[in-house]
Amino acid sequence: MFEKKAKESILDSIWQEEDPLSGMANLFDVGIVFSIALILALMQFYQNQPPQRFLYRSSSQNVPLERIPLKKFRMGSKNLIGEGEKLGVCYRLKNGEIIYIPE
Repeated sequence: MFEKKAKESILDSIWQEEDPLSGMANLFDVGIVFSIALILALMQFYQNQPPQRFLYRSSSQNVPLERIPLKKFRMGSKNLIGEGEKLGVCYRLKNGEIIYIPE
């Protein structure tokens, strides 16, 4: 009788099937960790980028840049002269006025 139970338990352990979806839980966990790592890497990448207000396409051809209309500006037929601080392609005069000069 003891022999019969021992044989049955050995056969049960050999023929006992594992759950076929047991490995899917581990793959799901790996996917979650990977997606969180990707989100953190993207956040770090965009945090280190300098702020850009204007985007220009650079090419070997001389293509005129797209002009952005200004809310407040002063047009005149004469050239303006003054001292100021260069801000890219803009100049700020002593009186605080900003003049845009296309290149």
